[in-house]
Amino acid sequence: LFHIEIDSALNFEGAFTGKASLDDVLRGITGGAIGLPDGVSVDFSDIFVQVSPSRKAYALGFQVDAFIDVPFVQYINPVSGVYEPLIQVAGLVFDLAASTPNRSDGQPGKTVYAGSMIGQLIIGPVAANVSVAYDGTLPIPLWVLQASLAQPLVLSDLINQFFRAYDLPSFLPGTLTVEALALEASIPVAPKAMSAALTERSHSRSARNVHDRARWRSPVRALGRRSTAVAATGTRSSYSISTRIRWIFELTPQIPIDILAELGLDYDGSRKPGEEFAGSVIGTINIDFLGP
Repeated sequence: LFHIEIDSALNFEGAFTGKASLDDVLRGITGGAIGLPDGVSVDFSDIFVQVSPSRKAYALGFQVDAFIDVPFVQYINPVSGVYEPLIQVAGLVFDLAASTPNRSDGQPGKTVYAGSMIGQLIIGPVAANVSVAYDGTLPIPLWVLQASLAQPLVLSDLINQFFRAYDLPSFLPGTLTVEALALEASIPVAPKAMSAALTERSHSRSARNVHDRARWRSPVRALGRRSTAVAATGTRSSYSISTRIRWIFELTPQIPIDILAELGLDYDGSRKPGEEFAGSVIGTINIDFLGP
């Protein structure tokens, strides 16, 4: 169902609330001559377009759901026992907006863009929430990239799933699980003139803020915790990666051991040379009859 609105100022809004298959579109346009290969599916839904001539702006967006079935690699969901495609894109929402602000001197303005892609990428048993955002309306345009595991990943099960046919020896006893993994990066896109100037001087940060002990008490952060507005204040790239890993095994049948480790690494290019990196490793070893 298409929905279209046009007002007296010729502002246009259009929306399609259904679902469209890329394979159907290709076959319809080419009279059936071209279509997607077997094992590949791409669907679009929730498509919208907005155009405002008076504000010299437009926006569009849609959602993508897709999967790729790799014939020579079979993946069976261990929970449901059902065969599933190896690669899936679930609920990837794409948004793009552009505007051309008017200048006070009457000269043509420069078009600025902003957009994002937010969704879930699944490869076999590994599911990750992914976000990529760009904001060109800021004084210094900024990319913000974020990714995190959508659910814990049992590495021993992963190895068994994909390499079962090779009968690999068990080199790690017990169960090794990645309970959390998160990555965040802020990448300013400075103009060339500013980039050249930045190479001649460095930005420093107060030493008391560089290695704040409390900051690393739990380095694993949920997706979306970093604020774009805060990240935009810098002119150098920054990133952080954090993970939490648990290893449970038996030293002897009477002595079970539970090891939990949290690791974090942080980089900020605006710090003084030699102080750009900060990190931590925090761990506990729980031996049943001794305690943590």
